[in-house]
Amino acid sequence: MLGRDSKDTAIGAGDVVERCPLNHIQCIGTRKCIHFNKLCNGAIDCEDGFDEGVHCRELLSACHELHCRYGCVMTRNGTFCFCADGFEVSEDGTSCRDHDECAVYGACSQTCLNTYGSYRCSCTEGYILQNDRMSCTAKQDPGDSPPALLIGRLLQTATLC
Repeated sequence: MLGRDSKDTAIGAGDVVERCPLNHIQCIGTRKCIHFNKLCNGAIDCEDGFDEGVHCRELLSACHELHCRYGCVMTRNGTFCFCADGFEVSEDGTSCRDHDECAVYGACSQTCLNTYGSYRCSCTEGYILQNDRMSCTAKQDPGDSPPALLIGRLLQTATLC
């Protein structure tokens, strides 16, 4: 199982490498990412059942000893703290701080505003925010001709002697 902690480091190993979002872990051999809160919750979310198992019972006391402020992840590789969506584990390993989504390239196509536990995208003048709430397209007033992409090509001719 390949997972990501708050620093986006590998937690385990798997056959298929997929970049899972913050606070998610990858099911082995698949591209499926599940949230940390689905680990050891009594319901099998990964096809092979790797998210559940005897380790859930065996590592419960180790999780309690961590004194996580939000939640504790139990994997067959060990335990660690995690935070609510929009937050990441602080340097102390147990408390949570705001995760700056705007620091991740591509979070928004133009302007990104980090907020406490979330973020908001916006567009510069002359552009409009799309339904995905991340990308912007040029405004088009009624009567404007549709945007066009112009491609030029330089022709070279050779003269034979």
